[in-house]
Amino acid sequence: MKICAHCGSTNLDSHRFCLKCGNLLPGASQQLTFYWQENRIEKNCSIEINHPNNKKIGTICLGRDPNLCDICLEDPKVSRLHAQISFDPQKSQFVIENLRENNPILVNNKKLIRGSKYLKNGETITLGDTQLRFTLPNSVYQSPQSTPTEINVPSSQQSPSTLSLTMLLPFVSTRKDFRQQPYFIPGIITIIWVVLLLASLGNSDLFNFLFGSFLGLGGFYFIYQLCGKKKPLWVLILSIISTPILLVTPVWTILVIIFRVILPGNISEQNTSLMATFTGFFFGAGLAEELLKALPLFGLMLFSKWFNAPKLGIKDPLDGIIFGAASGLGFTLIETLGQYVPEASQQGEVYGLQLLIIRIVASVFGHMAYSGYFGYYIGLSVLKPKQRWQILLIGYLIASITHALWNTSGILGIWALGLVGIVAYCLLIGAILRAKKIA
Repeated sequence: MKICAHCGSTNLDSHRFCLKCGNLLPGASQQLTFYWQENRIEKNCSIEINHPNNKKIGTICLGRDPNLCDICLEDPKVSRLHAQISFDPQKSQFVIENLRENNPILVNNKKLIRGSKYLKNGETITLGDTQLRFTLPNSVYQSPQSTPTEINVPSSQQSPSTLSLTMLLPFVSTRKDFRQQPYFIPGIITIIWVVLLLASLGNSDLFNFLFGSFLGLGGFYFIYQLCGKKKPLWVLILSIISTPILLVTPVWTILVIIFRVILPGNISEQNTSLMATFTGFFFGAGLAEELLKALPLFGLMLFSKWFNAPKLGIKDPLDGIIFGAASGLGFTLIETLGQYVPEASQQGEVYGLQLLIIRIVASVFGHMAYSGYFGYYIGLSVLKPKQRWQILLIGYLIASITHALWNTSGILGIWALGLVGIVAYCLLIGAILRAKKIA
């Protein structure tokens, strides 16, 4: 007979779990099996907690980095080393510990921000957007409060001859999981936008605004998904509209006077040499516009510091990239819809629409990339306050130089534009990847 170390009840020698409390009995195997789903593919992994090939003996590490973890997930919202599971021999229970306070895990849908929690057979563990079901082989007990969801049951356990109502009407069983799908909400927004576009046919100004906004938001969502970090929607909207608001205030007028009148940044002049053209764009477009787009980020940084609200502000480089890209989107929309499209439409509405599409799509490696890259340095300056001004200066100059190179390369030909665009995009991706490691 086996005595449960947790509740003291007696169990048969063949039992692995206590029939009364469900905890692991002494002498049972310490092998765990995890079931989860990634990209609609059911996955599972069985692993012994004391296996010599584990990253840490006596521990099972969970996260995104295969060099650090035994269970590796592809979810970008999962940290490189997110959580670890160990075994408590005194209580004969497995223990999970969250290693990232800024990225909480869920155990049976209850948030675990810091510290550890004992696990029972059948409980669910959620890291990022990925839910894993924790089980042991040959289980005789399953926690009643953790019945696994349909998406986590391996397909091999479903009888091929069974035809259920949920198979015939999948919406009935999956509707609660809709919002967890990364592209469900964007799909609904797309449907709404199509209806709005249909309603605006015949009104070219409204159609251009709706179409440009849709393309711009799509480009920003692409960058947002690459970052893999959630931010409050209202803060993102505030970041997008702040830059257009600044453009109609004396702030932009002051910047124009400084960089385009006092400094050699008069971009309206026709310069004959390549260097003179680059100099004009560096001061008049690069330094002036990148500083304007960074002002909302500095405001968020100060707000989070003064009001101790890190979730609403910038606390690391990843936050800076997200809010920088949002600010860049706002600038692109107002510049394109307010200046370039009206001028191009004088040659025909089709030409104006063509230019609208090109400029908004190009903002992913254009304005959103420049300001997102500068945002990386703004977030880095929060983590390294002693080198703040040096970090900000480097980021400001690189973003401004890249911006000026794009504007200047237009006179060299379309292939030069493509080369600079690739460089700008690579800078942004590099910043995102590095920011994820820092976070």
